[in-house]
Amino acid sequence: MHIYHCNPERVRHAGPPHGCAWACHPPCPAVRGCFTACKRDALTGAPLAGAIYGLYQSGRAVQSVVSDVWGRLPFTNLAPGGYALLELRAPEGYRPDTSEHMVTVDVSGRATVDGSPAEGYALYNQPLARLAFPKRDEGIGRPVAGAVFQLSNGQGAVSDPYGKVDFGAVPPGSHTLRETAPAEGYLPNPRTYTVTVSAEGEIRIDGEALEAFSITNRRTSPGNL
Repeated sequence: MHIYHCNPERVRHAGPPHGCAWACHPPCPAVRGCFTACKRDALTGAPLAGAIYGLYQSGRAVQSVVSDVWGRLPFTNLAPGGYALLELRAPEGYRPDTSEHMVTVDVSGRATVDGSPAEGYALYNQPLARLAFPKRDEGIGRPVAGAVFQLSNGQGAVSDPYGKVDFGAVPPGSHTLRETAPAEGYLPNPRTYTVTVSAEGEIRIDGEALEAFSITNRRTSPGNL
């Protein structure tokens, strides 16, 4: 016996042909795709939490997900077609991923990202450069705690008990650095320094490599030890 797919309207107005039966049903639903990408540190490969990615189709937002503590970015229930994958927010302390990644889901539900299998696809972020330097006594070179510093972008830092001034991650560009309050028992440092952070993450202060840089202060009196 032959089985025919048909329009239900036709069945209501005509009986089956001799020796045949009509089998009418709605079309099968389209196969849906899914995949989980992985968010990683570009230098160490460690998973990164807190990145937000959006998936778009013809300029319309389809899904938005946040990477978890294992760096996982799960996308589900994707109809066959092409999508653009964009990072909407980078993890804290990292430079944004500015690439537009192309996601394709075929009719069988298989997904690719930029032409590679989508499952486990790695998306990387470069860490922002870290600005840290020592604060020392001008005379004896000992660490100086409690000096307050500020960058022109609003970031601030205070030298710790080991004399370390740590601003953490600093974005690329040119910034000015000033000591806004000296440590107790020390004279103010009136200088303004220029901090340059390259796109590759190299930091120079007044043209000097960060690794060789330090700031000293003079005591208010020689007896102040």
